[in-house]
Amino acid sequence: MNSYFDDKIALLNFNNIIIWEDIVNTNEFKILKIQNPIKLDWAKRGRYPVCCSYSKYRNSLYFTIGDYGTVKSTTSVRELKLSKPIFSIKWEKSFFKWTGNYLKLPLDHYPETYLSSRQLFDELSIINILAKEDELHFHTKGGSSSRSKSGPYYEFSIIGVYDNKMNLKKVYEIEFGNGFYSSDKKFFIVHRHKGKNKLIFYKTENYEIFGELSLTPDQNLGDNKSLTIKAQLQGDKIIVYNDFFMNVCILKN
Repeated sequence: MNSYFDDKIALLNFNNIIIWEDIVNTNEFKILKIQNPIKLDWAKRGRYPVCCSYSKYRNSLYFTIGDYGTVKSTTSVRELKLSKPIFSIKWEKSFFKWTGNYLKLPLDHYPETYLSSRQLFDELSIINILAKEDELHFHTKGGSSSRSKSGPYYEFSIIGVYDNKMNLKKVYEIEFGNGFYSSDKKFFIVHRHKGKNKLIFYKTENYEIFGELSLTPDQNLGDNKSLTIKAQLQGDKIIVYNDFFMNVCILKN
């Protein structure tokens, strides 16, 4: 699991955070210990981090956490607190510590899900997370049925914006699709679920559409298909990639 610290990048395993100052130009890295690693359950299964965002406001990493034994079902968020400011001179001597309880999205702030409509226990999936200033942004596509073969893949597609005490401030309905926050936290980039030949750019200040980018062989795909695409912005460049390829493209007006 990786996350950006502005110009740094971090990788998490069960016991440590590994941080590269400049992963492009050097292989040097620092290892920071996690003081209280997440324990395995009785069956020796772990809970795995899936998505992550760094909060400079709280000097913490916020992780979406998979259920025991799986990374496909993420319904919880937990804060990993750094003991010293990440940009202080002696920050490399600090450590991380999991704090507080696992956070879950409250069902009563969202449309009824397939399972909750039948008065059964349900939990909302958390597809992605953004820590921005004193806010937390969560993307969810529904409850348990959206994570299994027995129900719709998308029940809804909603961004919930909360303050740092998990009080709901605003909800936004957006296009169905897999979304990824840009490293500068300015955009939420969605690869549409239907009509997979476009990326939609939402501004994170109000989740209005900023623009769209067509996915074509000549512009950004090459010989690859547009079935499952991720994207990341870096300056005037966009990185289009998935598990099989990565293309770096220059953005033009």
